[in-house]
Amino acid sequence: MSRTDRITELEREIAVEMEQASLHFARAAALREEVRLLREGAQVATDVAAMSRVDAIVAVLRHAGAPMSPTEIGRALVAAGRAEDSRQTLTASLDYLRKQERIVRVGRGQYAVAA
Repeated sequence: MSRTDRITELEREIAVEMEQASLHFARAAALREEVRLLREGAQVATDVAAMSRVDAIVAVLRHAGAPMSPTEIGRALVAAGRAEDSRQTLTASLDYLRKQERIVRVGRGQYAVAA
């Protein structure tokens, strides 16, 4: 094996390991968030993972009982067992829910369930 081929192989292996580390880090962050929510007395709905994205967002906001930022919503969704969505996907879902009048923006970057 040439030196260049070995470098390429090692770089691929590094990329795979970094991706795995990133997934482990995200899972650890989700577990931390779940612990935080439980310490605050919150119980994340067990069926949130099986809901559609928009229904899960509404459930998380309803359960929180207070306005949440997109970052907080995303963390709560992951803590409830859902796969992590991109910021763009989450923002698009929030916009959709606002247009459907299921949620309201109560301040800059703060969302709550519509009354």
